[in-house]
Amino acid sequence: MNRGVAALVDFWRVMTGAKDRADRIISRVFEDNFDGLVVVAEDGRIVAASKVASAMLLGPSGGTLADRFAADLLPQPMRETVQQAFLYGRRAVPTPMSMATIGDPVEGGRLVQYVATLSELAGQNGPVAQRVVNLTFWDVTERQRREQELAFLGRHDPTTGAVERREFVRQLDTDLREGGAASTGLSVFVISVGSFEALERTLGEAGRGALMRQMYARIRAAGFEVIARTDLQTFAVSRTGRLSEDRVARLCNDLIDRLTRAYPISGQTTMVSLSIGVAHTDLSGHEAESLLSHAGMALTRAREQLPANSYALFDEIMARRLRERRNLSPALGSARRHDQMSIVYQPQCMLESGALTGVEASIRWLHPEFGVIPPEHFLPLAEESGEIIELGRWALRAACTEVAAWPFRTRLSINVSAAQFALGDIIGDVKEALKASSLAPQLLEIEVSEAPFLAKSDQIADKLRQLHAMGIGITVDDFGSGYSSLGHLARLSVDKIKVASSFVSRLPGDGEAGAVIRAVMTLAFSLEKSVLADGVENADQAWMLRMMGCRVGQGPFYGRARSGPELLEWYRGRPDERATGS
Repeated sequence: MNRGVAALVDFWRVMTGAKDRADRIISRVFEDNFDGLVVVAEDGRIVAASKVASAMLLGPSGGTLADRFAADLLPQPMRETVQQAFLYGRRAVPTPMSMATIGDPVEGGRLVQYVATLSELAGQNGPVAQRVVNLTFWDVTERQRREQELAFLGRHDPTTGAVERREFVRQLDTDLREGGAASTGLSVFVISVGSFEALERTLGEAGRGALMRQMYARIRAAGFEVIARTDLQTFAVSRTGRLSEDRVARLCNDLIDRLTRAYPISGQTTMVSLSIGVAHTDLSGHEAESLLSHAGMALTRAREQLPANSYALFDEIMARRLRERRNLSPALGSARRHDQMSIVYQPQCMLESGALTGVEASIRWLHPEFGVIPPEHFLPLAEESGEIIELGRWALRAACTEVAAWPFRTRLSINVSAAQFALGDIIGDVKEALKASSLAPQLLEIEVSEAPFLAKSDQIADKLRQLHAMGIGITVDDFGSGYSSLGHLARLSVDKIKVASSFVSRLPGDGEAGAVIRAVMTLAFSLEKSVLADGVENADQAWMLRMMGCRVGQGPFYGRARSGPELLEWYRGRPDERATGS
């Protein structure tokens, strides 16, 4: 009998003075207890038990435990605890809390938590007459199930059942250090759904969940066992072993084939596009985070490819650029102070006559070790570090000052990053550059990448209007490479659209690229915007662009980017032409 029961016995005896009556009441209380209570004598017999204990050990209709032997009924861990309590236990001191399973675990056994307490019953003359062990246990099966569910949700995506990113990284690290991948290598595939925001608007939250569950099931059917959902639109999987490029191509094409088939959702069919990035330990090393990061870089390249449903591998070129970024980051802050930055100008010409209409200014970095570094390699670093504000302000003033001093008038176009709009004082910077250089505002054009129209167009719209009111032209750069819409262009103060070079370079043989450019021309005409084609490489492209209605272009066919003095020399070598400034 445990301490609580013994105290209750003493209480009733004092209060009633009736030992028999108290014993009957305590016996009833003991039997009706909600916990499993079993009292075991030193000879191993069960001398008392609660109804809950009898039902758990014998079944609902199994009778009573009294006078049965504990060795025949209790699970081994409980039997051992009872024996230890008799051998080493101290009166009224419970054993440590332990766990055991009652019944067959495969056939619905119950998990219980239990303690045992030794009790010593005094005889009539004082000495101990009998020792018993009180075994108390509770059914914790449901609690454990809930804890397991919470633990599962902590490691898995609740929508699809895929593991979440942190668990995926943990499993990758285990495979890379202890599993077969430590010697044979491992590949990581990152699979991303295209145009996901549009899908969300079409399908709604429930439909999006149904889509991702079906996609998860298809990935499992492709033979990948460990599948992670790393964000709303992206899964990641791994494959142990060294894979040839042909094998990677087959795996990626198989995934694309499986995952781009129609999805039945809410009585309708939905189609998706995919991009896949792949990284392998041979080039990315044996760190899980590096593998995922490199696969993500490859995914970015795959997203840039046309047509859709493409894949890309993290290769030596990406690895070299990554090493360059790591080496360049510390030096970027001091590059301008050490006069390593300069401005170059690429001609913008009439497609038909070749007459100069303007120049696009861009920054070049002459690194003492790596040589000339193009802007696409260091400008992202400048944006990440915040250097882009000062660097952009310097480039704007330097270009305005140099172009204003040329012996002919021409338009100056210069790209301004979203960070300069969002974090800097672009209006003040432009005013200061114009004042310092005496360049006419009508000769300055600000190019804005298409991406800011998506992310923070509301924040930059007012600044664009202020610039436009000053007489400064506004150009949307790389149009067609992202997701700008008629609504964006109609709402913002845009004068010119620059067609992305990725489309121009595919002319004249690519019908899809031609269709995109014709659509841009139609859109521009309807909105009364001018168009400039970027990346013109040959006469055939120039001719086809003219047939589509485009008048102005830039690219290798009309001249490479040059320093200011080199461009003046280039211009003087064309005495029959004059800058139109149009």
